[in-house]
Amino acid sequence: MICTQGHAWAFPMKPDVKALIQEAKQPPQHFVPARAGWNGSEEASASASLNPTYEDLLREPSPAQRREQLIAAAIPDWRVLAAIALCVGLLRLFKRNSSRSSRPATILPFPAVAIHKPAEVSEAA
Repeated sequence: MICTQGHAWAFPMKPDVKALIQEAKQPPQHFVPARAGWNGSEEASASASLNPTYEDLLREPSPAQRREQLIAAAIPDWRVLAAIALCVGLLRLFKRNSSRSSRPATILPFPAVAIHKPAEVSEAA
């Protein structure tokens, strides 16, 4: 509520339509590439890539490479599998040890029967 109570002043914008049309009619400026050195134009040397990793990323992988990537993604690391198996084994061991040391649980029938019997009502009525 407090945020909506504020006042704001805006100045009306009156664009000059004639100036906007004149700017749109002008041809776009062509900027010449900057020269990096004194050996002439650098456009030819700029086409040769100096980053082989980037070039490898530009090429599309072959079907064999895709298969290898899918197989590598589908087969889990053996250390992860060992850690999960260790956790499962330890949890089973702890469960077995805790069930031996604890006393047997009290089993309640369902629906629970009241432990205290209510006083019997005489059938004098």
